[in-house]
Amino acid sequence: MTSLDIAFMTVLWNRILERFDKTSVKLQEKSLDLSVAVKLLKSLREYIGSIRNNFNDIEKVALSLSKVISKKYNTEKKRKIIRKLTPDEMIRNE
Repeated sequence: MTSLDIAFMTVLWNRILERFDKTSVKLQEKSLDLSVAVKLLKSLREYIGSIRNNFNDIEKVALSLSKVISKKYNTEKKRKIIRKLTPDEMIRNE
């Protein structure tokens, strides 16, 4: 990984998906009580809400993934916008 954007998103989504997976496994237990299920879902919602406050921690982990990661986000790169022509426009231009 050479892009901080990719490394950051990898760390972020890894944390989110791990938590979803653990919650999902618990919710699928046959002996699960309804009150426990509600607590698990509330906890998951709170975790997702609180993950925004962990931006600096996630960024540090992303930077530590590789020594070649640039310390800048790729905000300069923009995709070139190409408008697709309709069949009418193609005929007129020929």
